[in-house]
Amino acid sequence: MITEVSEAFLNPPVKRGRGRPRKNSLPTSATENKVENKVEKKEKKVKFKPTVSEEIYSSTTVQIILPLYTVTNGSFADVTGDSDNAGNKLQSGWVFCRDRFNTQTNLNEILYCHPAHVGKNVAEFVHLFEKKMNHKKFTTFSPTNWNRATYIKTSKFWQKPVRKSLFTALLRAGLKYSGDFEKALYSIDYLRQTKNAVQRFIDGYTWYVGKRPTEGWYNQFYSLKTEHLQNLLTKKPVKIPVLIDFALQKLNFDKNSFMENLKKQPTNEEIIEWLMKIYHLKLDLVKNQIINARKNETEILNTLLTKLSTDKDKLTDEYKKLYCKKKCIN
Repeated sequence: MITEVSEAFLNPPVKRGRGRPRKNSLPTSATENKVENKVEKKEKKVKFKPTVSEEIYSSTTVQIILPLYTVTNGSFADVTGDSDNAGNKLQSGWVFCRDRFNTQTNLNEILYCHPAHVGKNVAEFVHLFEKKMNHKKFTTFSPTNWNRATYIKTSKFWQKPVRKSLFTALLRAGLKYSGDFEKALYSIDYLRQTKNAVQRFIDGYTWYVGKRPTEGWYNQFYSLKTEHLQNLLTKKPVKIPVLIDFALQKLNFDKNSFMENLKKQPTNEEIIEWLMKIYHLKLDLVKNQIINARKNETEILNTLLTKLSTDKDKLTDEYKKLYCKKKCIN
């Protein structure tokens, strides 16, 4: 006996749950797109491999004494220059504070702590900075028997107080380097907030003439504008005698004749020019003052007395004799 079956029984409604689809269920197009995007991102993300040369980053491992305590990435240690019986280089204690380290090191040979196997990145970053400054003698780097430390022999250029502070800041920025120099350079506050000073330094104005050489880079140049930096960072000065010789050479002057000529008595024009230079007087201003002075009766009389080669009293007596019929009242 056949009974009638309802349509709802044959085609039951699909339950729309909020849970994850079963493993054997087919993904939707949206899910497929997400999976493809993740795969593409993984394929595009290629690990950066620095290409710094053997001359800058040596393949020879430097043996050091491994620390017996936890060392923070970005810390420094000063190499004393001596070695123990096993040939390990001796170093001072590890220091994280840059300012403290800068005051106790001559920055000749140092160790720098970083994440494992990042030393070559730091080396390439510092080398790019020195190349931008057209250095001829570069800082060199070597791996050590601890993969979290790199041995650094710095160029003598960096061994001045303010430069030491910049160099240790560059080492910190080097931790962020993965191929983009500018991005890494200004990735830390020390350099990002002293960008004007960093750029002026790169442009060759590396000679510090301020009065606080022992203060750190950040404290010296934080948010300073270019016009203020001009009084602190200049190009290395050349001694005046050297410049004099160079100027005489450009003018094709004989030095002995030129120096003999300087011993002659100065002319009035030279004296006036010298006085104007000493008192910072402007020529137009002096001319106007002379013109105004000439209109003054006293100055007019003094000019005439000079021409007559006499003085006021003599001229007065002469006048009285000629024009005073009666006795002039004294």
